[in-house]
Amino acid sequence: MLSVTPEISWKLQLYFIGLKREDHDPASAESLRKKIAVMEDKLNTKEELTKKHTRFIQESHIQVKEQIEKQSGGAGISINIKQSLNSK
Repeated sequence: MLSVTPEISWKLQLYFIGLKREDHDPASAESLRKKIAVMEDKLNTKEELTKKHTRFIQESHIQVKEQIEKQSGGAGISINIKQSLNSK
């Protein structure tokens, strides 16, 4: 899944506007292509990092919940971690 940021959208608009001009410089078009490729790579890297962090948070959530259940000793104490996190 590739999401387009406003920055990438703006660069693409500039690129296409540049293509319409008669005094278009091929070097600048290639330069913009390279910049767009770099931005897309950065975006993909950030998306992967976000997914890793999300998985880490979910796993931590499960571990904390298990620890709370162990410490409660089955006394019927139930804590909703998600609800307590949202209230802060």
